Amino acid sequence: YEMVGGERPFRRDTHAETMTAILKDEPAELASHSAEIPPALATIVRRCMEKRTGERFQSAHDLAFSLEALSDSAVSTGATAALAAGPARGRRPGAAVLAGAMLIGLVIGAAAILILRPRLVPAEPPSFTIVSARRGTVTNARFTSGGESAIFSAAWEGGPLRLYTASRGSRLSNPIDVQDAELLSVSSTGELALSLGRRYPVGWEAIGTLAVAQPGRSAPRQILENVFVADWAPDGQSLAVAHEVAGVVRLEYPIGTVLYESRGWISDLRVHPDGERVLFSDCPIRGDNVAVASPVRGACFGPRTARRSGSATDRVCPACAREKSRAESCSCRRRSASRMSMRRDRCWPPSGSFAAT
Repeated sequence: YEMVGGERPFRRDTHAETMTAILKDEPAELASHSAEIPPALATIVRRCMEKRTGERFQSAHDLAFSLEALSDSAVSTGATAALAAGPARGRRPGAAVLAGAMLIGLVIGAAAILILRPRLVPAEPPSFTIVSARRGTVTNARFTSGGESAIFSAAWEGGPLRLYTASRGSRLSNPIDVQDAELLSVSSTGELALSLGRRYPVGWEAIGTLAVAQPGRSAPRQILENVFVADWAPDGQSLAVAHEVAGVVRLEYPIGTVLYESRGWISDLRVHPDGERVLFSDCPIRGDNVAVASPVRGACFGPRTARRSGSATDRVCPACAREKSRAESCSCRRRSASRMSMRRDRCWPPSGSFAAT
């Protein structure tokens, strides 16, 4: 208003009167300051200064669109004439020129946002090597920590589900002596997370009992029932799980710390290499496999335990062991919500990117 009209809209003799005018009075029409001000520009400025928020432009995009529409007609004629004539001494620039300047400023700001915003870096295309070729179904596969071998669960030739190991450069796979187990994850220490007694209650849902085992060293040790999916943290000490409790599917990381509750079910999850975030597929309809992939920050997002320290009581976060006062919350008690529609996510490699089908 001041740039176009040359005066402040609510200036009064005292600060108190100015504040009262801002709250209650309507500004003078811009046309009263100069007959050169286009009525369309005066209308845009007036709408920006409406007392009721619902009558203003609802976004800067709407304002830019109106200025652009004005500039198509006003700038091409009025601005050209004003520039050709040249500004007289002591005379304000033409309103059309000012409208064009406002539009240019908005365009520059929008361009800066587009240039400076974070961009997704395309990942290098993966390479593939055949390590097994038999008739049947492979339900899951994971690299071991060294990356030279893999462990997978498969049902060959109509037989039962079993675990197998395979090495890079060889098509021979060796069975692991664990019956009726589906692979969920392999830790950095070589420990397996397994689903025992896997069953399919409805549609694509698959649920079983979570167990852990060292291949060739120990029998599976059962940990948690009604588990859909699980994944080891990078340290190999804790697990992220999605399991059903009283009809509700919960995402927990570590086990016992609830990060998310799904209205449907969770089909896949991976812990990020930084150990703080979990990517999971949230299926809003039970039994369906159409999902939304959502990262959530995991560390410190659970209940705190209390410990006496002198006369004060500190809270100790069970996920990261940070001590916090009563009035302070853990710095990583945050959620990162970025949602991407897709079918099902499959892996989150050390580079931080992920693959999906």
